Amino acid sequence: MAYGKRQEQLKSLNGQAAASRRAAELAGVQYREGVADYLVLLDAQRTQLDAEDSVAQARTAVNVAAGAIYKALGGIGQPDAGGRAQVAMTLPGTAANTASPAAATAPSEPGSPSFNGVRQ
Repeated sequence: MAYGKRQEQLKSLNGQAAASRRAAELAGVQYREGVADYLVLLDAQRTQLDAEDSVAQARTAVNVAAGAIYKALGGIGQPDAGGRAQVAMTLPGTAANTASPAAATAPSEPGSPSFNGVRQ
């Protein structure tokens, strides 16, 4: 399933969880007023917890999909606050692409451990 579809599913499940939360609140009021028995309240609470569990699973799926996108981009994309991937391009040997200052000055000759096939 694509990232966008997972986000749509999460949005839908958030609405379902909100409705289940409201139903559980109403069942609580009905129970306290003596209109409904305890089993109705327990059933509403169980439904609410099931919906919240589905939301948590959907959030996990969205995060896993975002990680897959990040990995597919070679680790160069960063999601912004809205969840859209922002791509930051860096060139080999620039400060944003090197792990340490020593790595930036390491020889990149064939046979050396840091050689990646691209001359700097």
